Amino acid sequence: MTNSVVMSFANFLQKQSFSTTMWDKGYGPDEVNKVCGEMTRFMQAELGIPGEFIVLWAESDGIIFYGDSELAYAVNERAYLLPNPYIEGDSEGFVSALLKITSGLQAELYDVPIKHRVLFNAI
Repeated sequence: MTNSVVMSFANFLQKQSFSTTMWDKGYGPDEVNKVCGEMTRFMQAELGIPGEFIVLWAESDGIIFYGDSELAYAVNERAYLLPNPYIEGDSEGFVSALLKITSGLQAELYDVPIKHRVLFNAI
């Protein structure tokens, strides 16, 4: 399973022309919707995982999200925090966390409840 997860993520990055440094200079809710939406669709189809990838923000005002943020895997109104491979360049940490998810071990990841969500952005 390890090789298939690593290859799936590498293929996803290549297919979408995404990189592990693409968010180094900043990003907002619109970029999150695009990237997390594509990542969710690809990983559900490729790896058969039921959840979605979202970004948790520190604050929101209705549909406006801002402040510090974390990439997360969302399922059953819980968000499991993940290393963000798009700003921290931590693709190894992300793949390691993804392996836990595909093995049904997401409970080993730090989790928080989702309080408010609009598309792929949440608090």
